[in-house]
Amino acid sequence: MNQKKPSIIPFDPIGEEGEGFLSVAEFARSMPFPIKRVYWVHGTPNGTEKGNHSNVENKTIVICLNGSVRVQLDDLKNNVFHYTLENPNEGLLVPANHWKKFTFSEGATLLCLCSEKFSEADCIRNFKDFSRLKYEKRGAGV
Repeated sequence: MNQKKPSIIPFDPIGEEGEGFLSVAEFARSMPFPIKRVYWVHGTPNGTEKGNHSNVENKTIVICLNGSVRVQLDDLKNNVFHYTLENPNEGLLVPANHWKKFTFSEGATLLCLCSEKFSEADCIRNFKDFSRLKYEKRGAGV
């Protein structure tokens, strides 16, 4: 699986209408990396923005469990990707070195499955710093 570009990862639902469903994420089957950290964002009012940072090494799969989350990702090659997550049977792979912005609907819950433990040193929190990294990486042939 290409981990340099964002991509949707399907999680096949098990069950049926009227009973409910179970969805499974397993490393090497549906997950492209072992999970080292799990967190979720919830209780946000409609239109709340979260993210607004990039990670140098950490890759994340984000799954909207409830409501909807609009996602904007910017990469180091000036590509911008837009997704709307509203199906708990699919996740979005967010590779490292992508500036991410999440916009939440009322009552949305976003589950985040990470390839790395949290490290502040892995976070780029200023878009100007991320933009400078774009030009440094471009000079290196990224």
